[in-house]
Amino acid sequence: MYILNKNRTQIVNLDHVTAMYVGADETSIKVDFVTGKGCQIGKYASEKHAKKALEMLTLNIGRKEAFRMPTDEEMRGLLESEEGKPGNIGGKKQKGHGGS
Repeated sequence: MYILNKNRTQIVNLDHVTAMYVGADETSIKVDFVTGKGCQIGKYASEKHAKKALEMLTLNIGRKEAFRMPTDEEMRGLLESEEGKPGNIGGKKQKGHGGS
């Protein structure tokens, strides 16, 4: 599988990657190569965005031949749609029935 970095400037071959992780700054996603070197494949606005992007990458390993790291706009839209889902149709907490 190949990964196109977030800036669309580099392609990484997963056959040569030993680790993928959120960096110490908690907003970047990094990969380490079998050669001992590494690189950053994406830097995001928050830790939440970085973790979600890494999760998306992980879930696509073996399913696709290539994966494109999501942009900031894609991450905002994705997380807003996930957070905006109401728990029920009206979006309001249901009233309790019964009890004392």
